[in-house]
Amino acid sequence: SNTAATTAAVCPDMGTWTASFNLPFSSAPFTDSSSNSYTVTNTGSVTTASAGTNNFNITNAASFDGSSQRLNMNSNVTLTGSWTIDAWIKLDSSASGYNAIYNSGYTSSNNTYIYVGLNDDEKPYVEGGSAGGSTTATSAINKDQWYHFRATQTGVGILLYVDGVKVVTHG
Repeated sequence: SNTAATTAAVCPDMGTWTASFNLPFSSAPFTDSSSNSYTVTNTGSVTTASAGTNNFNITNAASFDGSSQRLNMNSNVTLTGSWTIDAWIKLDSSASGYNAIYNSGYTSSNNTYIYVGLNDDEKPYVEGGSAGGSTTATSAINKDQWYHFRATQTGVGILLYVDGVKVVTHG
């Protein structure tokens, strides 16, 4: 399935809203524009494309094939305490199966991984965190439409918002 995402920002400190990882998708190769300047590795030849018409003032997008393409960074962002992840996504009309939006990765030393994605019914869900397991939204998103996703961890667990509406409380 093809998934497009434009800007991805990870802000582990909600008090200062300092991005520890920030991707502007204006050109390939992709670079981190935060003060950390993490190295971004393009696996599978992710390319940029026009974002088309949208309400987010987005002009360029990363285009993923949905199976083997991804962007990795050379350093793990530790998601503990309060944090926020923002992404703008659009599934194309041929999208199918599960689609990752953000995956912190799972290792034996990282049992509090975070996975934000869409299931095979295009329903947003959150997996992992200190609560483990997963929680899925009741409604699906539409294909060929842009959405703003925000996952944030607070004292009540991980909250997932789609276009400003809370769709998942996990934990």
